[in-house]
Amino acid sequence: QRRIGRFEAASGGTLLLDEIGDLPLSFQVKLLRVLQERQIERLGSNRPIDVDVRIVSASLRPLEEEIAEGNFRDDLYFRINVFSITIPPLRERPEDIMPIAEHFLERYAGAMGRQVRGFTSEVHEFFRTYSWPGNVRELANAIERSLVVCRGGEIELKHLPLTAAVGGSGDDEGVDDQTLVALEERHVRRVLRRHGFNVTRAAKALGIDRVTLYNKMRKFGIERE
Repeated sequence: QRRIGRFEAASGGTLLLDEIGDLPLSFQVKLLRVLQERQIERLGSNRPIDVDVRIVSASLRPLEEEIAEGNFRDDLYFRINVFSITIPPLRERPEDIMPIAEHFLERYAGAMGRQVRGFTSEVHEFFRTYSWPGNVRELANAIERSLVVCRGGEIELKHLPLTAAVGGSGDDEGVDDQTLVALEERHVRRVLRRHGFNVTRAAKALGIDRVTLYNKMRKFGIERE
């Protein structure tokens, strides 16, 4: 069965390229050609097809740093960077936190079949004062995980996976009560902060490659501070 690709399907509309900083260099060359020539070729065909697509791209990584480190082509960067929108972190727009939290609560509670009315006042205060280093992804992850243990009523502080990460002053406090995944998340955050969120140095300290570290950052909802 013949299938058309994303560019051909989006012709006349908009195509979102999420996490464009993750594209391997070999694919960046092909993408640049498509953007410049506004033509594609189907696999197995040598006949070019015109496409008219508006491109919106998003990146967790600072692409300027990726260019400096040789991981992103500067010509592709200048081709996609026609108009930039920087989304401020949650800690700079606390008035947005609860509307976003309520949106995710409605979405995940419906999917899980949970009868949850909302959040306690303590959770409201915690959400407002927490720095949210992982921004919206971390907030969504926190609410989804809290619904796993909250069977009804309201979400309380004890239901949140964040309390162990922000509570206590010692590195080992509460370690015995944490899952292996929680310990891994905590360690990744600590190493990233220690190295100023320099992914190259943090990945080397963790003994993993950069791609693996970026995957873990997405998994745990960690964004650069």
